[in-house]
Amino acid sequence: MNPKLTIIIPFLNEGEEVARTVKSIREHSNQEEIIILLINDASTDGFNYSQIAQRYNTQYIENTQRMGVAGSREIGIEHSWTPYFMLLDAHMRFYDNRWTNRIIEELEKDPKTLLCCQTKALNSINGEIVEITKRAISYGAHINFYTGRRLFECFWNFDKRQESPTMKIPCVLGATYCCSKEYWQYLKGLKGLMVYGNDEAYISIKVYLNGGNCKLLTDIAVGHIYRKCAPYIVEDDMRIYNKFFLSEILLPNSYKSRFFSQTIHYYKQFNEKYKNALYLFYEKRKEIYSLKRIL
Repeated sequence: MNPKLTIIIPFLNEGEEVARTVKSIREHSNQEEIIILLINDASTDGFNYSQIAQRYNTQYIENTQRMGVAGSREIGIEHSWTPYFMLLDAHMRFYDNRWTNRIIEELEKDPKTLLCCQTKALNSINGEIVEITKRAISYGAHINFYTGRRLFECFWNFDKRQESPTMKIPCVLGATYCCSKEYWQYLKGLKGLMVYGNDEAYISIKVYLNGGNCKLLTDIAVGHIYRKCAPYIVEDDMRIYNKFFLSEILLPNSYKSRFFSQTIHYYKQFNEKYKNALYLFYEKRKEIYSLKRIL
């Protein structure tokens, strides 16, 4: 047994859906090629997640305090020992066993690559998972660089510009992110982000700044249950902080100054949240500048 790919699944209060996702992976993969690592981000729902890990023979880590999506993904990558990894949400489905070889082969071709798979949009209706057939086929995503509330948010591309099983895209999206562990850690991955938000924009931009590429595997589709709301709360001050952080790390000074000058207007209804985010940004200034120096 010489696995090359670790499947990392962070989750918070996902319940039995974690087991359904892992079951789908086990049923549609070559067991000798993968390791599955579950990261319980301090769930509060009382569900026995360690029993799922035992049932499906997965590795299991339980955070003693909430680290957020970005932090939990980093913990999973740090604990993985295979050369490549795949980041999944805990509410996804697989449909054939070609994806593991396909991902590994593509990453072996070019070590400076960040991959994602084609997404198949799913919905849960009365406990039954069904495909959203009316949704147009998407081809990766693009990032909003206009200043404002939606700065650094990602939006699906629905324009197919080429016919290829592997196509370059501006930004990954869809929660099937695959990369070399060595390359990810060289880029410092998602370090610096807080709790939730802007993961895809941050890592995609860093890949391109480093001369790498984001790519979509159009021939590998993974089902993703797109929910109207998550089973946890994301505080607005953390969302605002992440925009401050990315602005400082990634934007030129003139553009960054315009963003900071406009934030009071954009977030005036979240005045206390804005102040909390700004204070946290000041507290973490040394860490932020150290991360900025590597780009």
